[in-house]
Amino acid sequence: MNFVFRTDRLPIVEVEFPSIFDQAQYRELFARYRSLSLEHGRIAYIIDMRKFNPLKASAALRKQAAEVFNENVTHIVTATVCEARIVSDQLTRGVLTAFDWLTGTKWPCRTFTSPSEAEAWVQKQLAGDIDYTSQGRIQL
Repeated sequence: MNFVFRTDRLPIVEVEFPSIFDQAQYRELFARYRSLSLEHGRIAYIIDMRKFNPLKASAALRKQAAEVFNENVTHIVTATVCEARIVSDQLTRGVLTAFDWLTGTKWPCRTFTSPSEAEAWVQKQLAGDIDYTSQGRIQL
């Protein structure tokens, strides 16, 4: 199963994670993120991770995912306004915390349990004049 990627509501991009993925699929996802960042000035991501099962992802895959992220972050950060994640269980939340620890601070990012909460937060982020430097956004 692949990632579901929707761009019909730009600048909001919706991504749905499958229950498990391989490194090639993850690289393809980040190639799309990078391409969008080069084409558009402002992007807000809503990432639905409710189907994602971190128990099926090996430690090697999680490490590779962090490496793919780090290879692309300097291109993606220039256009990313924020990232809202939709997560339904504590285990996935814990994996995301570890991933964020590995990849470091990037852009405003929050985790929600419902799509409506994620959507409301993203809309506020897009509407606001946000000073990213005070929120720990990486500087290039």
